[in-house]
Amino acid sequence: MVTFDPLDGNYEFLRTAIPVFCVSLAVEATGQRIAGVIYDPTRDEMFAAELGSGTRLNGEAIHVSATANLGECLVATGFPSHKRHKSPKYLFLSPDHVAYPRGEAGGSAALDLCNVASGPVRRFLGI
Repeated sequence: MVTFDPLDGNYEFLRTAIPVFCVSLAVEATGQRIAGVIYDPTRDEMFAAELGSGTRLNGEAIHVSATANLGECLVATGFPSHKRHKSPKYLFLSPDHVAYPRGEAGGSAALDLCNVASGPVRRFLGI
């Protein structure tokens, strides 16, 4: 089975100047995800992963950050900001929370996950 999302981050694409959207594709066989591709057209970046082969960004292997302390990390979420303020289950995302000192919500959950997979905060900040 193939799953395709032609525009993850449609609000940002249609209504803002924030370039956080992508196209994503996943392939599943016998109930197991075996491959996935996410393309960020604003940066011309292609993230690709295949079961047992790791993850690549434009053909180069990528890895998560080596940072072990969550308090030193930038926490990203795909949750809409209005839900963070209306639901108690999202309180852990508060910038004032000790365990999670910084929180950001991007427009594309798929790109948020790619940024985690590629490691450095510079990816999320566009540096």
